[in-house]
Amino acid sequence: MNEKIANGIDWRATKARLDRAQRSIETAFLPDMEHTGELLRTRARSLAVRGVRNSGDASHTPVLIFRLMGMHYGIDLGALSRMGEWAAPSPVPGSNAALLGLTTSRGAAWALFDLGRVISSEQKTKITEGRTMFLRNGPPNIALRVDAVDGIKRMDLRRIKPLPEGILNPGNVISGLINDGILIIDARRLIALPAFSEVFQP
Repeated sequence: MNEKIANGIDWRATKARLDRAQRSIETAFLPDMEHTGELLRTRARSLAVRGVRNSGDASHTPVLIFRLMGMHYGIDLGALSRMGEWAAPSPVPGSNAALLGLTTSRGAAWALFDLGRVISSEQKTKITEGRTMFLRNGPPNIALRVDAVDGIKRMDLRRIKPLPEGILNPGNVISGLINDGILIIDARRLIALPAFSEVFQP
């Protein structure tokens, strides 16, 4: 009997169908942030063609709003490649506490960090949920775990206000406050923090 077929079931075909279903699920939960950004740019061009005259609109940047440790944060959408659902990574023995482990997405390996542990001394004993932000412009491929994502807003980042006293800001990764208390993160300063350099140093 063909080892791939037992009890009238073609296990090779069954596995192939399950793999296709899994890929479909991943696609549904991992929207392409490049596509999202292009939609926003297309909308902006469309408004311009229709004669909308808003001198401040061109200065507004698409910002991804997310939650972390009970606070709202924002990051320039252009710094991200996409978002993903939480999936437990493979631990890396001996790594720093911020590195949760290695995960894969679309055929590539990513170092998954907990953003809360990167920018704060708060340590969760166990992480079992959240969302994953995949940063653009690797290697190294860096992904960040956050608590939740609220959506995308267009913001005038020139209106950022200084941080009030008492808010931790290692490496000055938080540019300041905007709108209703949203903390804006500078992605370039973020990846320069020791939590990342310690992992990727030769």
